[in-house]
Amino acid sequence: MKHLKLNSTIHLFTRILFSFILIIVFWSCERDEEQITEELSVEQQEKVSKEIIDLLKKNGFDTHDIISYENGYIVEGDIFISHENIEEFKKGSNENSSKHFVRTSLVSNNRSIRTLRVYIASNFSSSNKNAIKAALNRYNVLNLTLRFSETTNINNADIVFRIRTLTGSVANANALGSWPSNGNPGSTITYNSRRLGAVGNNVTLAAHELGHTIGFRHTDAEDRSFSCGGPRVNEGGTVLIVPGTPRAPVANSWMLSCRPDGVERPFLLVDKIALYNVYGIYSGVRGAPLWLRNRSKVGSGYFYTYDYREIGEGTNDFRVEGIQSRIFDNSRKNDSDKQPLYRYNNPSVRDYFYTTDFNELNGATGGQGYTYEGIAGYIYKNNAAGRVPVLRYNKNGIHFYTTDPNELGQGGFGFVLEGTIGYTLPHR
Repeated sequence: MKHLKLNSTIHLFTRILFSFILIIVFWSCERDEEQITEELSVEQQEKVSKEIIDLLKKNGFDTHDIISYENGYIVEGDIFISHENIEEFKKGSNENSSKHFVRTSLVSNNRSIRTLRVYIASNFSSSNKNAIKAALNRYNVLNLTLRFSETTNINNADIVFRIRTLTGSVANANALGSWPSNGNPGSTITYNSRRLGAVGNNVTLAAHELGHTIGFRHTDAEDRSFSCGGPRVNEGGTVLIVPGTPRAPVANSWMLSCRPDGVERPFLLVDKIALYNVYGIYSGVRGAPLWLRNRSKVGSGYFYTYDYREIGEGTNDFRVEGIQSRIFDNSRKNDSDKQPLYRYNNPSVRDYFYTTDFNELNGATGGQGYTYEGIAGYIYKNNAAGRVPVLRYNKNGIHFYTTDPNELGQGGFGFVLEGTIGYTLPHR
């Protein structure tokens, strides 16, 4: 009993001493937004009501480690849900848009360019700032409809990078990214001062938290153990796939829940596909998803589709080789300037054949070993500004298609140019 009493006395003395030191530090700092490093104490963490927990669960968030923080809540370790988000959830649908995982809370841009101004607090080191700027550029080089631009005025910033000292259940969190609301990005990305030395120069950390501010969830939301280890944890909610991305988590994706300190994870092809499908350039034209080029794992054939499910999300006989271009889906079938792209399959030579001439292989009857499989999409009949040609090549009965005239030119690697079968849009 005396031992417990002594521990209590020491603990009380330590808290008094810590409070005294904190007061001295507080008054020695300028009371300016980018200068103050706040502490989130355990005492500040209010009990979260069952109503809020149920609402967040309904909207697809894991509430296992939920805590109250500032004017909202922290879920899934690094996602900040504001009270404004909560009001949106109360009024709106609880649908999830799609995976890599994004939700209905996205940044509005009306398919035109929208520039988001980013303020980086002055108490970040120069190397920290350079990492954040590199993350902004990582997005900008993709030529998405969202662009990031640094601002030195915190008052006109859309997103603020800041430093805070986190304690309690988020004491070991690297950073927290807030969630989009009312068509605007999450307003803050909070770096934990306790972890700044270990992770502050990591470009991927900044890119990851920016991903949260524009609506992306963790790519291993259905099983956080994929990147975090330990028991299987599902973040909850009904989740669907962003067209063109696999449902299963992908190693080294930029939006995985956890990552080793210092490890960089530049955008993978599937990350880029997710970003293009959510915030890609559509050239003002809707109904133009990505046209993916897939190469046979066991032969030399190629397969093209805008529906990633057709190749078993990358697990069947084909693997995604790259983004070919954009192609119009069936919503554009009645447009006078579009023409259908017919697809045929010859399984004996593992070749897919695409043509805009329905009579080239006897229409639905097929021929020469090919079976008609339907319309693969729609492309332009004629060339015009902003369009790219769809070129067809042949090599011993294996057909290859590209929208890059420089890839094979008039022919190469045994392929012979058979001509242009139509025109479509570049993917960015």
